[in-house]
Amino acid sequence: MTIALSAVSSCGTISKHWPREQPAWTEHGLAVQWVSTIKNFLEDYTNVVVVPEGILEEKSSWLAQQESKVDIVVEVRFGDAGLGKARGSETLYHPDSHIGKIAALCVQGGLGYILQPNLGIREGWVKTATGKVVDEFLCIVAPIVLVVIPEFIHNAMTISKFRNIGGRLLAEGLLAAQVELEKRGDL
Repeated sequence: MTIALSAVSSCGTISKHWPREQPAWTEHGLAVQWVSTIKNFLEDYTNVVVVPEGILEEKSSWLAQQESKVDIVVEVRFGDAGLGKARGSETLYHPDSHIGKIAALCVQGGLGYILQPNLGIREGWVKTATGKVVDEFLCIVAPIVLVVIPEFIHNAMTISKFRNIGGRLLAEGLLAAQVELEKRGDL
């Protein structure tokens, strides 16, 4: 089994940062740190790759070219509440993915324990001017694709403080998902 880790892109999209007036933290920079931490925990237990920086199409193409099949793709992002008051962690999955929902439950179970409040799991719908659509990243072709949001960008001190324990719990959740889905014959 192979797990691919992706830090939210800093190109092609509007990057979140905080504070808004004089940014000290960028979403991409914090996500890169989390991906590195998660990779360090996972690499002793399973095959793990880090998706190179790029726009969605480049990431998708890179994943398709991997020698070993990628079973789970996880992108680390941080929420943005605008006013800087929201807190908590959540995990998103593709609305049509039953196994994605199982994996999201495994991941969020540990992550939500330490990064409170636990906002839980949810289908990855995004509101647009014409209705709602599935988050583009969740449409990457892989058996399981998750977007993990450990915290909101304005809580960068919490993001940094809990990176090691949060990264470890996220990694353990991914390994638990692997075991559960292999046991069920879904991977």
